[in-house]
Amino acid sequence: LVSALAEPVRSAGTGLVEGILPKQLVFRRGEAAWISNLAEGSRHYYYPVHISGTFAFTPTLSASLYLLLCRFFTWSFADIAGMASTISEVSTSEEKQLWDRIHLLAGSAHHIDAVACCLRLAFATAPFGGTTASVLRWDMSRLLFEYVRKRHLVSAACALSCQQELHLLDLLSDTQGPSPLAPELSVRRSILQALTSEDDSSREVSLRLGPHPEDVGFDRTVDQTYAVEMGFLERMSAAFHDVAYSRPETEKMSHVDAVIFLDSLFSGDGMATLNAPFPLLYELFTGTV
Repeated sequence: LVSALAEPVRSAGTGLVEGILPKQLVFRRGEAAWISNLAEGSRHYYYPVHISGTFAFTPTLSASLYLLLCRFFTWSFADIAGMASTISEVSTSEEKQLWDRIHLLAGSAHHIDAVACCLRLAFATAPFGGTTASVLRWDMSRLLFEYVRKRHLVSAACALSCQQELHLLDLLSDTQGPSPLAPELSVRRSILQALTSEDDSSREVSLRLGPHPEDVGFDRTVDQTYAVEMGFLERMSAAFHDVAYSRPETEKMSHVDAVIFLDSLFSGDGMATLNAPFPLLYELFTGTV
């Protein structure tokens, strides 16, 4: 037995992270605006517990929405996905108040399972058209776009079936009218149509993902300078490079003097400013000097 006078709210956080991540559920009592929308009579929600002790029943829609709201606060997404199909037409002021809280909370969620739960609720309320669906003010295009991009991260308990996902994409397409779907949503819709088709033969699905963005990454440039013919002066410079070489005056160094000498060779910024000619490096690594 839960008091309907207690409004579920999120505890105050000190930063951005505290406002996003789940935390302890707080019940605010005495809120006049919340109490004014409650129905006359009983001010409690009754949840009979199954004999197994593993789940509870929700006898009324108001009790179901109240429990759904609490589970959104605690990130119990698997339980929300299981309850989504039980949501029916929202009609009373009490139910609309709970539904509005769910809309505000779930619409700002960043977890991909929360996005999947929002889509499940949208699918469950779609048949009610002008009542429940009119209260649902989520940006369906954004939710579907995020779900399609991150569907590989959705848990199995929250993932939509191919038929559910295709139905929501069809609804979005009908809502937009002549405006085409985003390229990724259009491609996903074509794939789902092929997967749910009764025709077992193979089908080709055209993939149109829109214009490719400009990519100027370092590995996108094909360097062909090695094949360019060198001029006379460049060949002469390469042939006589490091020819004038003389060994260091002191061939045997140790301790501080050796460290100072090596530091002077490699004190430049990169190989272009290396102060050590190749013959000296060869003798250093072979132990000649």
